[in-house]
Amino acid sequence: MRPDGYTEPAERPRGYRADDEIVLDVKGLSKTFDVRHGLFGSRPFHAVKDVSFQLARGRTLGIVGESGSGKTTVGLTLVRLHQASTGQALFDGQDILAMNARQFHPYKRRLQIIFQNPYASLNPRFTVEQILTEPMQLHGIGNDAGARIKLARDWLDRVGLPASALQRYPHEFSGGQRQRIAIARCLTLQPEVLICDESVSALDVSVQAQVLNLLQDLQDEFRLSYLFISHDRPWSSIFPIRCW
Repeated sequence: MRPDGYTEPAERPRGYRADDEIVLDVKGLSKTFDVRHGLFGSRPFHAVKDVSFQLARGRTLGIVGESGSGKTTVGLTLVRLHQASTGQALFDGQDILAMNARQFHPYKRRLQIIFQNPYASLNPRFTVEQILTEPMQLHGIGNDAGARIKLARDWLDRVGLPASALQRYPHEFSGGQRQRIAIARCLTLQPEVLICDESVSALDVSVQAQVLNLLQDLQDEFRLSYLFISHDRPWSSIFPIRCW
């Protein structure tokens, strides 16, 4: 403790323990695209090849690589925005890549993604209230519109934005504030795993630290599991992280 009464927070544990619960177990994940070759032909492009990793509950795993190495494709494939070519992704023991759309629907709540660009990931025609309440309505969260608006207001408060933001549009916010809205949108579904796809790389350095600290606080409070996708490791001093 310093003379002014400030106490340094305890250092968060790093790495995995033997008794950690594995929430997401990816085995042999591959994704191949057919790209145009010549006038009428095509050839396979292996964006992701034989990727395997495990993510423990309440922990953070980083996927680090240079641009074009397939990191984002891994994240998009896990949330089923791309169809996997081969492999498994076991979420609490269930292979979410083998499910049909109806079977996968309940897992959309449990597995969410924060996209890289906060300027493109929010619908510019929606107010923040619509952005936050629409996912809750689709997944049956909240008894009525009033209850969903109250939840949206609570989540905005959790990410450090005022309730007055509900009636505003995305273009009225800074990049850091937009990313906080994107985080709040994910949290409205109360997920267990968040995929953070370069989620701070488009922000100023000072804003990056604020968003990363927010994510860490939310992880401590809700025991979220994070899959961090990045081309470097500026966040390693903030997050207790294991890199793949």
